[in-house]
Amino acid sequence: MNKHTDLYSKWLSYEALDADTRAELMSIADDENEIKLRFRGNMEFGTAGLRGIMCAGQSCINNYTIAHATQGLADLIKKEGKCERGVVIAYDSRNHSDEYARISAQVLAANGIITYL
Repeated sequence: MNKHTDLYSKWLSYEALDADTRAELMSIADDENEIKLRFRGNMEFGTAGLRGIMCAGQSCINNYTIAHATQGLADLIKKEGKCERGVVIAYDSRNHSDEYARISAQVLAANGIITYL
């Protein structure tokens, strides 16, 4: 096994993985190139924010990577002691924008950060 297949297996072994994501990942089980594409590493935050293909995998935009990135923001806000100042989250007409905004709001709120959606 290599780094990509190790991460792929780790995702599949996650007990709380939703059924749709599990099925999508199972559908690429024999496609080493697709596994490598989806599990090449974490997405990077650039000047335009997070960008990536919307699909299951660590290198892609999905509910899990949105929650992971938001946890990083929550950690920074808590470290700076700014939880009470709050965060405003907006969304637009892009695919899944409202869902990703809701997930982000839930992660921040779970960290004790005042959140306005």
